[in-house]
Amino acid sequence: MDPSTAGHLDFYIGLCLAVGSSAFIGSSFILKKQGLLRLAQKGSTRAGQGGHAYLKESLWWAGLLSSKSVVLVR
Repeated sequence: MDPSTAGHLDFYIGLCLAVGSSAFIGSSFILKKQGLLRLAQKGSTRAGQGGHAYLKESLWWAGLLSSKSVVLVR
């Protein structure tokens, strides 16, 4: 492979990793937010007011763990 082709390949690999990472982080934020909205509909005490009900919400955990897995992959 000549150097110009390798440089282009590195560029596209980096671009794909950046876009994929952004999509993954964005979806993890959406999962956490959906979990918190679900709790708000149930009438649970909000975390800012001293509530800890979000710790029992599976969507919130899915969002948290998926956002942390991006950090581990990097």
